[in-house]
Amino acid sequence: MALSVKEGPTARKPLEPGFLRCDVACDIAESARRFVLTVLNEQQAEECVPGRYLILEYADVNGRVRRACYSIVACPGPRRVEMIVQRVPSKGVSEAMFSHLMVGALVRCVGIAGDITAQQLSGFDSVALLAGGIGFTLPLALIREFRHRVRQGGPVPRTTLLLCTPSLDTVPCLAELMILELAERWFTLRIHITRQSLYQDNGCLLRGRPSRAALDALQAPQGVVICGSQAFADQMHRAMTVRHGAARYFIEAFSSSDSPLPAAQGNTGTVRLKIPASGVEFDAVQSLTLLEQLEAQGQKVRSQCRAGICGACKIKVLNGECRRDADFALSAKERADGYALACCTYPMGNELTLCI
Repeated sequence: MALSVKEGPTARKPLEPGFLRCDVACDIAESARRFVLTVLNEQQAEECVPGRYLILEYADVNGRVRRACYSIVACPGPRRVEMIVQRVPSKGVSEAMFSHLMVGALVRCVGIAGDITAQQLSGFDSVALLAGGIGFTLPLALIREFRHRVRQGGPVPRTTLLLCTPSLDTVPCLAELMILELAERWFTLRIHITRQSLYQDNGCLLRGRPSRAALDALQAPQGVVICGSQAFADQMHRAMTVRHGAARYFIEAFSSSDSPLPAAQGNTGTVRLKIPASGVEFDAVQSLTLLEQLEAQGQKVRSQCRAGICGACKIKVLNGECRRDADFALSAKERADGYALACCTYPMGNELTLCI
């Protein structure tokens, strides 16, 4: 799962890559596995907080090492993190990790990012968590942290989880959520089942996608967390802002990063690239990212994950054409305003003008 925060993440000193050791691997739902890992890098261990996410390098089904992100759903002990991986039939990292990551194996971690945590939401009286599919792991982390605070006698916001899922079989930790909904006044669960047949609505189990009435029933939350595919995030954001425009929004969206590189499509020409602020001009090739080529020219571009995840390398396209791979950090408005991530954007056309 590739994730990113759309509301500016707090700047942190880049972490040195390190390794995680798998200590627990077990099935928890249809096509979902729970992994508990020990963080071997002390600096990384200090950055592990439920709600943030791990940027991992792992070989996909074809043996190609790629990066993917997984939410930290709990920290069950010192230097230990828990994550949930859903099997996705795409021959990608999640498919390979689900099938091959075993106890004792090491996984390379190149970063930890994200700022949607229980601490950040603690000042709100009410919070709505909207999740689609495996995007549920971030809300799960937040709910668990709220439950921990309640057990310690601390205050938590009234929290509603609105989860969209094809079927109940695909929901990890379903029993945990159902018990919590029955036992805790501060927590409300609503599961919208989009494909599995359901004769009628039954308690927290609802048929089909959320209706206007379902969104209206959230009763003006002060904070809204949306996590799921880019399409789900955009749709829910638009629908919610119409009804709850005064809320503060926190969005993590993910999508496939398997699109072919321009070189594979025969795009091998050059583009005149201009940076007016520094007076730099050079011929850029269409087969390499802007980040790679700007760095080769000695241009300083802030970057961290180099995978369209952290949002650090945001630049603005002033004029010209470019091809953008799926990135996971920019909002629809930012894209419309001309912003792009240098690490997953390629020059096209005859001329491209940037502000970096």
